Amino acid sequence: MADLLIAQLTGGVKPPPYDGAGACYVELGGDPVARIDVNFLSYDTPVAKLAGPSADFVEEMRRWGSTRAERWFGEANSLSDA
Repeated sequence: MADLLIAQLTGGVKPPPYDGAGACYVELGGDPVARIDVNFLSYDTPVAKLAGPSADFVEEMRRWGSTRAERWFGEANSLSDA
């Protein structure tokens, strides 16, 4: 949504419409992490798939958090040591 507002305010290129897909990491206590992939708009009703838990999702979640912290706050690797 922010990308669309910025494009409208600056006269830039509008981003493609949101496709309804998203994901959320779920910490299960201790080390396990699962991921829920959701699509709210592509089907008649929302569809969600639970994957994991797995050790791979622990590292994926950390990378995701680090990239968001850098993008939002300009802080490289701020969450990688959490």
